[in-house]
Amino acid sequence: MIRTTTDQRAPGGRWAHRELDLLDLWIAARRGSRRDRITRLTRHALGHQADAVGWDVATSGLVELATAGGMTSLDALVSCPRCDTAIEVTVPAQPLLDAAVPDEERPSAPDGGTGVPTVADVAAASELPVERARASLGAACGLPAGTTPTTSTTPTTSTGPTTSTGETGDTETTLAVLDRAHPLLAPSVSVTCPACGHRSDVVLDIVDLAWSAVGEHALACLDDVVALATAFGWSEAEILAVPPERRSLYRRAVERAAAHG
Repeated sequence: MIRTTTDQRAPGGRWAHRELDLLDLWIAARRGSRRDRITRLTRHALGHQADAVGWDVATSGLVELATAGGMTSLDALVSCPRCDTAIEVTVPAQPLLDAAVPDEERPSAPDGGTGVPTVADVAAASELPVERARASLGAACGLPAGTTPTTSTTPTTSTGPTTSTGETGDTETTLAVLDRAHPLLAPSVSVTCPACGHRSDVVLDIVDLAWSAVGEHALACLDDVVALATAFGWSEAEILAVPPERRSLYRRAVERAAAHG
């Protein structure tokens, strides 16, 4: 489970991308399907071979992409599993990044069910009905037939995020090993519902987290372009080549001049 303690370390940037590319991504995918967003986001973060990458590693890439603008936390909207009330939570980014487990460190379950779905598996499952999607992702994880994996990629119902099914015996062992080996398959936060007071662990949707952050960053870039192009006549490329902190200083100077003008 992802703890909600604050961590002020800014995530690293091996997947940091130029803001022009980020704008292109947002414009291309904003009216697309969930599958299209999964494909575009992961390829932007990991390159064109992203389809074959394990979802735990891809998730780390999506979190780094989401925080490339310097954010140390991400905003999420989750549902209370008891009364379905929408709850806003702030999730520190670093624990999500720290949760990625390299391939060589993945432990083995007694039945060998420690595989993870690839990006292609997750993208394909996003278009399936709920039960078929669960079965597809379970097979990709190497879980026994009929087992429901808890993953942030499994479709949810009106009663809230999907949870594990309380299997026993070998299946329970497999699920426990999967949870330890691949925490990014089902990152969760502990929340207390403001409406009914119910406390629970709810699964985060990493794709939605990344997409929301990318959209927020893209809109901020567009605001900077409009303001600075109007003030100085610079091109979009020239403006976005300026680091965000300096752009902010330019915008404040423009706003001060306008206020005194």
